[in-house]
Amino acid sequence: MAANVVDGPPAAVEVEPVTSTADLAAAMTRAAKSADLVVMAAAPADFTPATTSDTKIKKSGGAGVELSLVQTPDVLAGLAKSREDPRQVLIGFAAETPRDGADLVALGRAKLARKKCDLLVLNAVGRDLVFGSEDNEITLLTARGDQEAVADGPYAGPKDALAHRIWNAALAVRAAR
Repeated sequence: MAANVVDGPPAAVEVEPVTSTADLAAAMTRAAKSADLVVMAAAPADFTPATTSDTKIKKSGGAGVELSLVQTPDVLAGLAKSREDPRQVLIGFAAETPRDGADLVALGRAKLARKKCDLLVLNAVGRDLVFGSEDNEITLLTARGDQEAVADGPYAGPKDALAHRIWNAALAVRAAR
């Protein structure tokens, strides 16, 4: 599954287009059944409008529009709940806006517990961080509760190097099962 991709998919990659979080949840549930590792790097919407309109909603005087939102399916938590293979490794990502490094880890641990995934990749997001940058900084948390980090800080560097670190951590989780 892929969203907002500029280039076409690499050779031998199967892509199933989705347009909503509900579509993504259904597609991932089907795809995850036969997967050894599932990487959930997408950031689907947490909420969607309760009602939609096929036509433009026109202004009517000075009154505003009241918008009602409903929560979308939690794709990663749903995959964890429906997991059939106990050796399958679920990897989630969390883009957070923490007050500091300790807050980032606390937010990550809470999300890891809610999602019930095996490995969580944490990013602190903000101005000039994560999006649109060649480099990144991540903290890896596992379901065992240990924090994998360099010395007293998170991993930092080019995104391709960090991807290898994430992959190696996921393989280590799988090998321990």
